[in-house]
Amino acid sequence: MSRMGEPAPLVQVHPRWCPKHPRGESCTCLVARESWAPWALDPKRYVLTNTSEADYEVDLEERIGDSAEVLDWYLHLRRRNGQAHATGFLNAVDDIICIQGSLCSFGRPATLSARQVRRKVKEFMRGKANQ
Repeated sequence: MSRMGEPAPLVQVHPRWCPKHPRGESCTCLVARESWAPWALDPKRYVLTNTSEADYEVDLEERIGDSAEVLDWYLHLRRRNGQAHATGFLNAVDDIICIQGSLCSFGRPATLSARQVRRKVKEFMRGKANQ
């Protein structure tokens, strides 16, 4: 969090690897917050990209449709890469879709369609661009 409880601003990410650009070419297509490390959002492709590992992405449209899928990814990443990777992933997903409000409000399970996920990503990006 930045001053006065506001979320930290989004920053352009220059990863070691980007799915759109060959190695060494400058990349400005990904955005992130410090609390997301090592994850960054590609808002045009609706994926979270692990910027420390080539070719490791989570497709938000296909992989976070309900709270069980988010928990499954969190546990997978924690076992595979450690707590920091898992926490960064969870922070990113929560900032983008608001896990509690979208997937498990008041303990009731809910789902998001791919269309709803795309809308959440677009709303997130619009809201951040206006800050």
